[in-house]
This record gives sequence, structure tokens and C-alpha cells, in this order.
Amino acid sequence: MDDKINAARKTILAALQAPINEEHLSWKPGVSFQKNTQWFMIFHPYINKEFFEQRLDEVLGSQWTAEYEKDNIGMIHCYITLTLPGEVQVKRQGIGQGATKETKPQDILDEEKGGRTSAFRDACRALGICGRDIVNTSTDWVEIVVDKLNSNNKPQYYKPAVQLNRSMLRHSGACVVAAAGAKSVAHKQVEKHGSTAVEAQSTTGLAVTDFDKIIWQLGKHKGKSLLELPQSYLEWAIANASQLDEKSSKFDQFMHDAVHARLSDMSKGQEPEPLPDDVMQKIFDGTEETPF
Repeated sequence: MDDKINAARKTILAALQAPINEEHLSWKPGVSFQKNTQWFMIFHPYINKEFFEQRLDEVLGSQWTAEYEKDNIGMIHCYITLTLPGEVQVKRQGIGQGATKETKPQDILDEEKGGRTSAFRDACRALGICGRDIVNTSTDWVEIVVDKLNSNNKPQYYKPAVQLNRSMLRHSGACVVAAAGAKSVAHKQVEKHGSTAVEAQSTTGLAVTDFDKIIWQLGKHKGKSLLELPQSYLEWAIANASQLDEKSSKFDQFMHDAVHARLSDMSKGQEPEPLPDDVMQKIFDGTEETPF
């Protein structure tokens, strides 16, 4: 009997955690930059709340619950409980930011709804519902077609030049890890030419997400770690620094991937600037798809 119950539990969990269909993925815009006349942007995949609920209903029926509570600093906690065969319960918690004392009265309802949605999604991710294949992923730079810039000269109305899909995703920090004894292009240039504008930096044992240990070697921020560099400067460097240009003889693959990983990390948690607040709130609530 125990074997049958265990097998049934595994079957249910496998069905819950199966990756969601490609067409149900949505995309949140991240940072962008301009190079010559072209614009590029990073996108982060996410799943609308309704698809998590649909998966839970399809697999478990009424054998799941979601409860919410709010703490004294405005964080909303969602507790999802799954009841599996044998009356075994699996419970996970997620959190989201709700309204605070600083929230304007007219924004309280929207912020509470957004916080509950974020907390629910977070708990679903902890359970692996709809798969974990897109967790901590983003696209590389994707060219976008810009129709209008906002007052800060950033894309306001735009769309990707190509259809976004799973094959474009990369895990943050997983793109390049320097192999033992590996040397960056910058290091090789120093060995070949002696004194040069780019000083040697050994990348032995460093991962591209070691932002506090990777030292920038160019311009006014020379000597600082990637962790200390502002986003605007990194976006400028992507567009202008030869060390980050794949077509340049000075191209440094490790630094290129580290800068992209840092920008991707910076863009997480930012509100997607290009879309109006009311549209983005509906997207987060799962009542409207992204407009592209």
C-alpha cells in the first residue's frame, strides 16, 4: 500500500512541476541600451497567476489551499498547502510587498492585490509548480523596435524585433565560469604587448557573478569592482567599450558575460519602466497580457 501511495504522490508532483507550455510564458522588460541607431533590451520570463491556479486545479482539484497574512512592515505572506495521497500535506511560503504607511490612499488596493499576486507566485515557485526551468533566467540582449521614447530617452512604446521564446533564456551566472588556469583576453594582451591600457586581471576560479571581485580596468571607474559601477555606466560600456564588443580584437569574453550578468541582476526587482503603471498592474494581476 505504501508503495502505491508513494507512487501516486510522485505522479502528482511530476504533473504539478511539468514545465508550462511555451505560449503561456509572459515577458517582463528589463534594462535597455542604445548602440548607434539600434535599441536592445533584456527580458525576464514569468508566469501569470491564472496558469498556476489552473495547474493546481487540474492536478489536485480541491486538495490545495492558499492562505494570506500581512506583517507589520507591509509584507504579504502566502502559504500554499497541498494535500497528497495518504493525507500528507506539503506547505510552502511566498512573500510579496503590500501597501505600507507611505502608500497613497488611492494606491492601497492596487498594491495589496499586487503583493498577494507576488506572494502567491513566490509560493508556487517554491513548490516547483509549472516547472523551475525559467527561475533566475533572462534573455540575452534582444533587439527591439522602438516607436517612442519617454522623457528620459528610454523606450516607452516598443516591441521585440523577434519572437521571444525559451531558447533565448540563460541562467544568471551560469553562462561562463573561468576554468582553472584560464586567462582573460586582457591578460593575454599584456603578456603579448607588455604595457597596455588594459591591465592584467586573472580570472582563475572566478564566476561571472563574483561582482565584488571582478575589477573594472577602463576609464573613470578603473579599479572599482563591478558591484560598485552604476547601471548607466555599464549600459554605456556595453555600447562603447571595445573589450565588450565581440567584433573587436580586444574582446574579453569573461568581462562581457560578467557585465551582462550584472545588468541582468540589476534589472531584477525593478519596475518595468517602459509600460504605464495601470497596464503593468493588470499584467502582474494576470488580467492582461504583455502588449507585444
